[in-house]
Amino acid sequence: MKSLKENSILFFVLLCFFLICRTYLFWISFFLCVFFWYLRFRDRSVLIIVGIFLLFCMPLYTDAYPSIEKGKAIIVKSNYAVLAEGRQRVLVYTEKPFLLDGEYTVKGKMQKIESTKGFFRFDAAYWAHSMGAYYSMDDTECSLIQEHWSVRSQVQKRIDSLNDQALQEDLKRLLLNIKADQENTCFLNEHGFSYAGMLLIADRILKYFIDRKKRRRAMTAANLVLMIFYHAPMLLVQSLMFRLLSRTKLDQPQKTVFCLTMILLLYPCSLLSLSFLIPACFRFSFLFKKEQRKKTFLMILCLESIFLHSINPFEILLYPLTIAGTGMLWILGLLTLLFPSLPYDMLCQAFNSLNSIWSFGNMYGSMLGYGLIFYLLYCFLVRKQQHSIELWIAGFFIFTACGLFHPLGEVSTINVGQGDSILIREPFNSHNILIDTGKPSQWKAVNDYLHAKGIAHLDTLVITHADSDHAGNRDAVIEEYHPQAVIEEHTDELKSGNLYFYDLNTIENEDENESCIVLAARINGLNYLFMGDADQKAEELIAQKYDDLSCDVLKLSHHGSKTGSSDLFLDTVRPKLGLISSGAYSIYHHPSPETLQKLLKRHIAYFDTKEEGDISILMFPGLNFMITAGGKLGIIG
Repeated sequence: MKSLKENSILFFVLLCFFLICRTYLFWISFFLCVFFWYLRFRDRSVLIIVGIFLLFCMPLYTDAYPSIEKGKAIIVKSNYAVLAEGRQRVLVYTEKPFLLDGEYTVKGKMQKIESTKGFFRFDAAYWAHSMGAYYSMDDTECSLIQEHWSVRSQVQKRIDSLNDQALQEDLKRLLLNIKADQENTCFLNEHGFSYAGMLLIADRILKYFIDRKKRRRAMTAANLVLMIFYHAPMLLVQSLMFRLLSRTKLDQPQKTVFCLTMILLLYPCSLLSLSFLIPACFRFSFLFKKEQRKKTFLMILCLESIFLHSINPFEILLYPLTIAGTGMLWILGLLTLLFPSLPYDMLCQAFNSLNSIWSFGNMYGSMLGYGLIFYLLYCFLVRKQQHSIELWIAGFFIFTACGLFHPLGEVSTINVGQGDSILIREPFNSHNILIDTGKPSQWKAVNDYLHAKGIAHLDTLVITHADSDHAGNRDAVIEEYHPQAVIEEHTDELKSGNLYFYDLNTIENEDENESCIVLAARINGLNYLFMGDADQKAEELIAQKYDDLSCDVLKLSHHGSKTGSSDLFLDTVRPKLGLISSGAYSIYHHPSPETLQKLLKRHIAYFDTKEEGDISILMFPGLNFMITAGGKLGIIG
């Protein structure tokens, strides 16, 4: 036990490593951590380590197929709710918001929530699992059967009784953490930081009226009341635990590790949540003997870059003020429920305007790229300089602004489910081309991928045809990325940067698939064909017109449907690699078995976004390297 107390930081690092790796490498990560601890200390503390790690393996919720017919709405958002019955939880998508703590009957077909692979996309399955929901359904047969009285349900009903729609949305976001669809706010507002801000404001006010001892008791009581009110959200539980531990004789590292370990035990998926990681950065700042603020600043920059695919130094520097501001809005929001005449909506608009003022400091890009190796090398080389931390921070900004974290050119098939979206980048974002935009429900996947690559502007946007799974985000892309050229009609030749594209399809009629744009291009020594949704008639005309046409990489038409990829066309173009963009829940069952058999018969290797997620072909001098989000690697000659 002594070894564990004296080396609590090392224990926490090993625990985090195990929690990150356990999904895919459970036994390997388990034995590595235990064996390392045993070699390091060689005492009985290894038994405690084994016991704690095994404790973390016990699931809080069941992932069995739900058998519930009714459930209590424990989590409510604007477009979904989580219903709970015992250890079973179900995610219900809804058009009409549920009542918090209300009991609902639920009938319908359950659908398992599967992970969607992607280099940078939001993992909806991980997010749902963090709430204990492993299955989802629509709300077509959900109805309220009983209202369970609770403070938060009464607050929700009081907010719903207000006439002002905008005021309702503001109050729900601040008081109940219910965010409206497409709402654009500071990320601190999206993770319930208003609770912590309210406690901060209350503590500062009480400081002028009562002594320190009484103030601690009052704040602990207030923390407990809020925790009961909000049904124990992670931020409030963490705050309460730190307040209670402050009265013990444990030192700072032991208090921090004990509290955060308990949080990870109670909320297993919080390890990859900003609402856990950002406060943890401040909690662990004691590890830095010098320049704590600057090193903490760099840590939060890294977290923003990884999770938000952008960094904003002003947002981080003004973090304490933003927390206090959200706390003040929480208090004023509660008063507004009692006195609706208060100009609360104006205060919210003013606060959001302040947030938008420093939004000009946004720099897009994720540090999770091949350039990270060079950044770490740079940090190593300047580590002994007099102002090393300042040089690290400056280097981080330079790498992000210049696209150095993603220095390679690429042709990427973005995983947008049943749809198409293909990004073509020249090195260092010197020129960016997007072919199709996916369907509207996949806007976040496209937007996150482009932002993660540091793209704030597109040079060319090509819409092959008007179907929603190809052009569904056309307007959103134009508004966000301001492409210099938008190509939506047939053109013989298209020059974009150093690349030339040739439209091979000459059919123009009312059939969107038959007359879609088909592009051919030579990129880094490889011949590409981007077929859109072209059918066999268009393919045959192309094969007849270009009888010597060949390609290295073929993006199969119509998501691998049997309406395309004819024998004549495949024999004409003779691709080395086939790429398919299809969705896991496609009602059309793409790709078709017939198309896959044609590829196998011709020994054409193929990869499908449904199985592999994002598929990226990276450009090296004289070499093209393929990598998928599913972990497949290959060299294309």
